[in-house]
Amino acid sequence: MKGEGLAALVDLVDRGIIRVLDMRAVRREADGTFTAVAITDLDHDGTLDLAIFEGIESGLLDDDDLRRAAELIEPGKVVALLLYENSWAAPFVRGHEAGRCGVHRWRPHSGRRGHSSARRPGG
Repeated sequence: MKGEGLAALVDLVDRGIIRVLDMRAVRREADGTFTAVAITDLDHDGTLDLAIFEGIESGLLDDDDLRRAAELIEPGKVVALLLYENSWAAPFVRGHEAGRCGVHRWRPHSGRRGHSSARRPGG
């Protein structure tokens, strides 16, 4: 992930638009096997690259997911898997579940066959 992509991801988390549920990385080895990589030290230099995501592992991404992702990349490369929730939608879902959020269909009265007699909201 380039710096711009990481900055955008952090911004989405900071603004509460998304919530990261799981974030894992995997490196494909030359012999075709894969190795899970700590998401906080992707380049193995001993410094925390993504400390903001340290400890984010829900268990929803498993070794099979890592294996499948590793199969898509060339040996020596690293791929990150991100599982997130759209936090912005939570109030809408709660309102819908509580029956406070109705979905209404509106079509203007045209006098043609198949028209709806529903009135425009607020009108």
